[in-house]
Amino acid sequence: MGQLYPAEGEGVDLSLWELNPIQSAYAKFETILISELQSISCFIINRKGGFDTTTMIQSGQEFFSSDVGIKVHDALPDLVQAMRCIAFELPTAAGFHLHRANESVLRVYWDHVTGGANRPEQGNMGVYLVELNKLNKGKKSVREHLKSIKDFHRNPSMHPEQSLESVDEAIDLMAAIRCSIGYMLKEIPHPPTAVQAILGGV
Repeated sequence: MGQLYPAEGEGVDLSLWELNPIQSAYAKFETILISELQSISCFIINRKGGFDTTTMIQSGQEFFSSDVGIKVHDALPDLVQAMRCIAFELPTAAGFHLHRANESVLRVYWDHVTGGANRPEQGNMGVYLVELNKLNKGKKSVREHLKSIKDFHRNPSMHPEQSLESVDEAIDLMAAIRCSIGYMLKEIPHPPTAVQAILGGV
């Protein structure tokens, strides 16, 4: 049986009658492709920070601890949107969602470390940190990490005049908030299972 494909570096000699159908099919394909591309929405997305682009767009929560979905499910939508915003080069929008997700975890963290004390009326991180420091609740290292986020990464929802200037800034913020969420989740217990809840109510 003859070789189906030429060896590397070798050419293929085609007669004119063999070449014409190929050129004709290519021309038709090109015309159809151009027509299709004009009628659909296409985006060219460059890879960000070595991250998998498809995961960033479709499953952004995978960049964070799997415990988020178990312990603080409310934070998931913002984490998904934040990574999607980074992929589409919307750094300020990414910052907005990252801070929201962090504060969602912080509220649950507050409930645990304070033993269920009333949450501060203002729900931003700065107020929570002041109260946690007054009460000396939660690990000092966690409070200090949260303070560094407050000091170095301004929240666009609290400071509208502030914005993230680049995707790199958004990725830096993502890394910092990934750490703070991870630190807080370590102290937040797993919710009781259905069986535990039933037995606890007996």
